[in-house]
Amino acid sequence: MPSIPTLTDLSTAREARRVKRFGKFSAFTPRWLDFWRTPTRTRTLVAVYLTTVAIGFFSLVAGVWLPAAFIVYVGSIFALAVSWTILRATIGTRDSAPRSLLDVQETEVLDLGHRIGFRVLCNLNLLMAFIVLVSAVLTDGSLPLSGGLALGAALLHTVFLASSLPAVGYALAFTGGGRGA
Repeated sequence: MPSIPTLTDLSTAREARRVKRFGKFSAFTPRWLDFWRTPTRTRTLVAVYLTTVAIGFFSLVAGVWLPAAFIVYVGSIFALAVSWTILRATIGTRDSAPRSLLDVQETEVLDLGHRIGFRVLCNLNLLMAFIVLVSAVLTDGSLPLSGGLALGAALLHTVFLASSLPAVGYALAFTGGGRGA
């Protein structure tokens, strides 16, 4: 009769699979990324990323009254995706590396990014819930379509921001690509 694996066994096996998969994935690094692996260019990528996040939020707020602002939002999402992809590739996706491959300083930086990201996510979602409640009371329960679209996109944008903070923190702490890149 086969024995039932314990949670520790399952966790150890999962970590081993993650280490193997991460090793295969990170073995290939395109040469064009070397251009971005300098402290100045890494900070520029972070600045572009955070600027496009801010532009996205502002265009969503403007989109409630001016539906054409959603075009600016779509453009900011494109710029956000490009800068995020390059930034994450330059740090060698170390923000998603198994903990056993990271040193103590890298783990501390990523944990701080996760804690701040969680606080940002909670606080912005609380703010948006408050906005929905107030708008429901002021509009007798009928939220206009542009307001609903803006709120949904703002929730999505909040997740983008909160989930990116560990990688942004890592890129700023270990400018030039980090240890394993």
